[in-house]
Amino acid sequence: MQAIALIGLAVVLIYLATKNNITMNSATNFDANKFSIALADSESGTGTGTGNGYNYFADNGFAYGKYQFEEQTLQDIAGQLGIATPTINEFKNDPALQEQFYNKLVSNNLSELKRLNLTSFIGFPITGKNNGITTTINIYGLQAGAWLGGVGGVDALLNHGQDRNDNPNNPAYGTYVSDYIAKFSNIVS
Repeated sequence: MQAIALIGLAVVLIYLATKNNITMNSATNFDANKFSIALADSESGTGTGTGNGYNYFADNGFAYGKYQFEEQTLQDIAGQLGIATPTINEFKNDPALQEQFYNKLVSNNLSELKRLNLTSFIGFPITGKNNGITTTINIYGLQAGAWLGGVGGVDALLNHGQDRNDNPNNPAYGTYVSDYIAKFSNIVS
């Protein structure tokens, strides 16, 4: 009986080791174009993840463009790129600049997700707090969570159970980091 139990345990350990190798490989296979379509659709489009109908000129009063950048993020990324911070109108009217900012922020977030070992949560289950989507975390979900709440927001959720909301003054009308992680893990693979 003990030999059978040990064989069963060995099979489970081999399975988990194999799963972790697959998980880590999938963390490095991030397709920024695939993510951009889903993100733009969610931020300035129809919200279905299909990539139809996004809008470079989107403006909700505090976030701007196809990917809905806030002013502070525009300043931060412009500084990292070594360029002057564009005005809101300049940013909205320059699709190439929006794509440049998108690529820089995605690259920054991916590096930080890996540096903080948040990619180790790939394969874990998650349920969005407001949207109720239950799925398995993937790299696209982590990237989306970082887009919404910063890498710190992803870390706060996964390591400390603190699910931040993008509208802390009125959470019923906001989106939680868990909502974005679940949504994007579910629609982008």
